[in-house]
Amino acid sequence: MVEELSQGLSTWLGLYRSDSYGTWRWRSSSSSLSYTHWAEGQPNNTHSCAVQLKNGYWETASCNTTSVKHHVICYVNSGY
Repeated sequence: MVEELSQGLSTWLGLYRSDSYGTWRWRSSSSSLSYTHWAEGQPNNTHSCAVQLKNGYWETASCNTTSVKHHVICYVNSGY
């Protein structure tokens, strides 16, 4: 489904590295990960954000939104 929505381009997951020790957290809740799907060799900790590739695996990516553009998928609670 993510691949269809992102048209095969990388998609920002809302995941960020919160410290220099490689602790990854969800932006929406600051909670740590209970599941990962990193590509081989990832996370390499050269960047502080993560994207999902078109093959479904995750890799680190730049958080600089002025130089790098990624699709974003948002969750909306139906109770609002």
